[in-house]
Amino acid sequence: MGKTILLVDNNEPIHILFQKLFIDTEYTIQIAKSGNEALSLLEKSQIDLILSDIYLTEMNGYDLLTQVQKEYPKVFRVILSENKKDKLLLKAIQKNIAKLYIYKPWDNQNLLKVIRGIFEFMNSISSPELIKIINNHEGLPTLPSLYNHLCEAIHNDEDIDNIASIIKKDQAVAAQILHIANSAFFGIKTSSIAHAIINIGLNNIKNIVLATSVFNTNLPASRMKAFAQLWQHAYLCNQLTSLLYLRIFNKKVPVEYLSAGLLHDIGKIVLISIFGNDYYNILESDDFYNKEKEEIGITHQQIGGYFLDWWELPMPVVESVLYHHEPLNINVVNKDLIAIVHLADYYAQAEAKSTTILNEEVFTYLGIEKHIVEQYVNESGILSQ
Repeated sequence: MGKTILLVDNNEPIHILFQKLFIDTEYTIQIAKSGNEALSLLEKSQIDLILSDIYLTEMNGYDLLTQVQKEYPKVFRVILSENKKDKLLLKAIQKNIAKLYIYKPWDNQNLLKVIRGIFEFMNSISSPELIKIINNHEGLPTLPSLYNHLCEAIHNDEDIDNIASIIKKDQAVAAQILHIANSAFFGIKTSSIAHAIINIGLNNIKNIVLATSVFNTNLPASRMKAFAQLWQHAYLCNQLTSLLYLRIFNKKVPVEYLSAGLLHDIGKIVLISIFGNDYYNILESDDFYNKEKEEIGITHQQIGGYFLDWWELPMPVVESVLYHHEPLNINVVNKDLIAIVHLADYYAQAEAKSTTILNEEVFTYLGIEKHIVEQYVNESGILSQ
C-alpha cells in the first residue's frame, strides 16, 4: 500500500515543484497552506509523513508539529527551514518535535532518496517478527522515571539549576554525565552538573540519562561483568565517534547527535531484559549474528531502533542503532554519521567480545585510508582509558 505525504508550506510555487517531483512515484501527495489546514487533513486522511516549513500563517511549524506529535504520534515529522541557525528550528530538534530536518532549497534527487529512506526506516522497525515479540512479552523496557522527569522539565523550559537538581537524585547517572563532560572531546574540567549540562547540551544530557538508566538495569551478580563490558564498549564507541567525525570531516559531531555511539547497542540491553540467559548465550557465541536472527527472529539493531523511535529520539540517532552494521545500506539517510559510528563500533572492541565485522568500503566512502584512521585511534589514547 502506497504512503501518503503531507507538505505544509504557504509558498504556492513550492507546492507545484513538490507535486511534480513525486508524480511518477508510489506516494500520494497532499498539500496544506497553513497549520490549521494541515490538522484538518490529518483528521480526515491517513497521513504517514508530514513535512512542514518552520514558518507558516496562523501557527508556525513548531507548534503544528508539537500538536501532530501529541495527537498523531505515528506520523513521521520533518521540519523544513532555509536557515540552519534558526532558533525555532534548533528548539524543534532539541525537544524532538521534529525527527528530522531538511534545509531549503533542497536537491530533488536527494529529497527523493531521503523520503524513501524514511519509509524503509519505518518498515525496518515495524516488521511482523518484531511486533510479534513486542506483543508476546511482558515486562518490556519502559522509559526510566528520571528520564521522564527530565524531559518534562526541559519541555517546561525550567532553568539549568532545576534540571541539575533532578539529575543529582541519581548518583550513578550524575557520575556518568560528569565522566563524559570531562572527556577530551569537551575539553573541560568540572564537578558541576549544571556546568556539564551547559557544555554537553540538553538533548545529549537526555540521551546519556536514558543510556545510563537502561544500562543500570538490575542483573544477577554473575552477569554484571558482561554488562559492564557492554557499557564500556558503548562509552568508548561514543568517544571514538566524536574523535573520528572531527578528524575526518574537520568539524564536530552535530550536538543533537552526540550520543549516537553511546546508544548504538542499546538493543542488546533490551534483548537481555526480554530473554535473559538465552540471549547472553547468543552474545557469547562465535556465530553471534546468525544465531541472533535464527533463535530470536530479529536483530538487536531492529529492536533497539524500535524502542528509541518509540521513545522519540531523533532519526539520525535511531539510524545509528538500526544501521551501524550496514552503514552503506542504500536506505541510510544520515550516511556520514552512520559510517563513523560503524568504524567507532569496530575499533571500540578492545575490551569487549568482537561482534562487528568491518566494512572496508567505508574507508572509500569517507575518502580516507584505513591506516590513517587507525593512526587517529591509536594517537587519541581513548582505548587506554
